[in-house]
Amino acid sequence: GTIVQIAGLRVGSVTRVELVDKDKVQVEFEVLEKFSSKVRGDSYVQMFRPFILSEKVLEVAVGSESQDILPPG
Repeated sequence: GTIVQIAGLRVGSVTRVELVDKDKVQVEFEVLEKFSSKVRGDSYVQMFRPFILSEKVLEVAVGSESQDILPPG
């Protein structure tokens, strides 16, 4: 349920978190279809806390137009 943002806009949420290894976590999230074209080959995700006492947020960087749109999954 953690918020997923692109350019500061709420565009989705985390759907699953799984411990893959003792030091590796896999996070799955969904992005609303109307924003999915912004997630491209050079996009990256970072986790941050917008305010000291707030929940963490995943921020997806907008990819460049020259890169392919990433398919679901």
